Amino acid sequence: MKRSVTAIMAILMSLIYTAIGDAQIVGTGQLNIQRRAHTATIVNDDKFSIVGGDNQNGFNAQSEIFVPVAQSASLAATLATARTDHRATVPGDGTILIVVGDTTGSAELYNPSTQSFSLVTSSLNTARKLME
Repeated sequence: MKRSVTAIMAILMSLIYTAIGDAQIVGTGQLNIQRRAHTATIVNDDKFSIVGGDNQNGFNAQSEIFVPVAQSASLAATLATARTDHRATVPGDGTILIVVGDTTGSAELYNPSTQSFSLVTSSLNTARKLME
């Protein structure tokens, strides 16, 4: 009985992992660019900043603003460096810090009020893929 429960749990975890992996590829009618390994960060209560990632065309430097209620997205600022497998964090001042990734050791700061990215002066010496 214990082996059956363990086997069922292993199968369920495998299915959940597969569903999560597939959910990373976003290519619906709502976004302008198909992408995976991107970040989605809350800009305010009703908008998300979708940044970077990759798709069949390679690494992506384009960002989009996604409005879930309207199920719409509009193209936004372009990163200085295309990146995938990066991280985004909100430092608390309304900006979004985009950090490293497969393609670069740099960081960029997105300012929603100016709708632009700027490079952060300090960088890592080596590009890094940030794993979960």
